[in-house]
Amino acid sequence: MSSFQSLEKCGSFWLSVAATIALPTLLALSAVFYVHVSVIYTHHSGGKVETSTIFGVIDQKSIAPGSLDKPPSAGFSGACCSSSTGTRVDDFYRGTEHGVGSFALLVGGYPVRNFNWALNSENATNAGVQLMRKLTKRAILEEESIGWSQIILSSIGFVFGLVGLLRDPTTIPLAFKAMFIPSTVPDIRVFLLGSTLASLLGFLGGAVAGLASHAPSAKEAANKVHNVALWFLWSLLCMASFGIGCWQINTRRVAKETVWPMFIYWAPAAMSVQVSCCGINAFPVFAMVGVALAIVAENKIACHR
Repeated sequence: MSSFQSLEKCGSFWLSVAATIALPTLLALSAVFYVHVSVIYTHHSGGKVETSTIFGVIDQKSIAPGSLDKPPSAGFSGACCSSSTGTRVDDFYRGTEHGVGSFALLVGGYPVRNFNWALNSENATNAGVQLMRKLTKRAILEEESIGWSQIILSSIGFVFGLVGLLRDPTTIPLAFKAMFIPSTVPDIRVFLLGSTLASLLGFLGGAVAGLASHAPSAKEAANKVHNVALWFLWSLLCMASFGIGCWQINTRRVAKETVWPMFIYWAPAAMSVQVSCCGINAFPVFAMVGVALAIVAENKIACHR
């Protein structure tokens, strides 16, 4: 009976792990076999950079108005072998690049993107706005439009994460309590819950804004929901996780225990930092290492006790 309970607990743990990082890791690795990046931009309304793989559009970043005075140079896909094209008419620019062997998503921290709660909330808000506009057949600016494939993949990831949380929800309060017990290895479901809440609240707010707003720009409607205050709230929670991590790392250091599993607390803040050196941002790489080491440590607790 005890062995069955151990297997049940271990299964719940790996389901939570899979819900947090499995799908984004698969999508990031798919860019190694094929990647297509497109840039659509206007000087006055801004634009987007879309990254597609064999699964369709999996990532989209916004470009602020007036930030591209000249067309971007080739190489934005990060592919080893690629070809690119670009055209400009007045202030409208469209460029594409496709190739193979791209590790840009992988080294950019895409596998642990669920730890960036502020980004989750922003993306979900934009998706909610545009989904309502698509369903009501209202116009969406081409330089803002989110592809159906990205909406579907985001929905799959959200449902998968929700299942991971509902697998054993009664123990989630204990997982939160464990965050404040010195030297206790954190439960990954705490971070999964943050990701799920950010996505759910952002999407619901975006859906309401999409129905209520008649602004030509969907981004403008989304900004009314996901404003500076909401972004600051999720960013503050990311920093709170970082602070807890500093304390937990020190408690384990004093107790002469390994500190590496506790760096998972730094992952939400690390995923929010955008500092590039020689074209590489080291913070997302560090976040992935911290998450991986914490999973190894938590696996020993969940599956080998």
